[in-house]
Amino acid sequence: MKKILLLLILVPLLSFSQNENNKIEETLIEMEKINQQLQSDINHIKLRLRKHHEQYSTGTGFKHFGTAIIIGGLAYYGFSELKDDYSSTSRQTIIDRTHAVISVGVGFNLIGNKIRINSHKWFSKKNMPADRLN
Repeated sequence: MKKILLLLILVPLLSFSQNENNKIEETLIEMEKINQQLQSDINHIKLRLRKHHEQYSTGTGFKHFGTAIIIGGLAYYGFSELKDDYSSTSRQTIIDRTHAVISVGVGFNLIGNKIRINSHKWFSKKNMPADRLN
């Protein structure tokens, strides 16, 4: 009789603990899925930051190159213009060359600005994974 009573008490206790373990396992599985999704989001953000940085750096390089061309052209041709032994046609040629060099430098600056501004596209919603757009 005591054994039967003991069995009647222990069987329900064991079954309740199994349900508790199942809930814990389900919660752990759910947390693992959330963790994987978060890790995927972090990796995607890192990729977009890297792409943005590469493009922004390229644009900055173009801007610096354009600025160097402008400064170099002004320094080279500007100092040549200070000499008074040039004829008027020679002086006009120097002015034309200076304008051409400045134009090329400004062109590189504009291209660099366009690349830098365009680098922000990596943060737009269209570059987000489709399942994360809510």
